[in-house]
Amino acid sequence: MSPLAIAAASGMAWFAIFVATHIVWTQITREPRYSRIIVRCFALSLMGSVATIALAHGVLWYGPSASWLVAEGASIFLMCCAFVLYMPFVFVIATSLSVDTMLILHRAGRSISRAELYASFVSIEPVRHRLDVMCGNGLLALHDGRYGLTRKGVRLARFFTAMKRMWNLWPGG
Repeated sequence: MSPLAIAAASGMAWFAIFVATHIVWTQITREPRYSRIIVRCFALSLMGSVATIALAHGVLWYGPSASWLVAEGASIFLMCCAFVLYMPFVFVIATSLSVDTMLILHRAGRSISRAELYASFVSIEPVRHRLDVMCGNGLLALHDGRYGLTRKGVRLARFFTAMKRMWNLWPGG
């Protein structure tokens, strides 16, 4: 097996372990500081990948020290690239005004008046603009001054509910 193949396998495996650890840790600890959990889990996974490649050198492949260094660098680079893709996904679900709006409507199980929806947020103007965009995207419908989820919006709200539950992103942990 080539050093880069080992690096890729190690990086992907340890990134999968990072994601699983992140999910499990948030469920078990109910830690309100997500960034601390994420940094710790990722750092441990990086160390695991580095150790895996160091142990594989001389066992799964024999070669110059340069190949070992390239494999280490490739594994770390792969994990960092995956991290850059994963984190915006987590934080969009955790902090998005659109996601929160859809989940409020989904939990209500019915349509909500503009006044009720506006009362859920601090500032009305960004919410008004966001609701117009969401109606334009086919996620919400406005009937008689009340907003409701469309079928597309319901499916997306169910997905976001599952993600928030999995990462323990509801208020209060």
